[in-house]
Amino acid sequence: KYTVAERALQRAKATLYVLELSLSESERLVARHSMILARRMEMFCCHSPILARLR
Repeated sequence: KYTVAERALQRAKATLYVLELSLSESERLVARHSMILARRMEMFCCHSPILARLR
C-alpha cells in the first residue's frame, strides 16, 4: 500500500514529461522545484518517527 506522499510523487513523475512539453521555461522551473519538494517531503516523512506513526 502506498502512502499519500508516494502516490503524489508517482503522479508527479507520470506527468513530468507532459509538463516539459507544454509549459513555458518559467513554468517548467516551478514544476521542477515542486518535484524536488515532493521528494524531500517523502524522505522527511519516511525518517520522521512522528509522521511515520500517522501513516
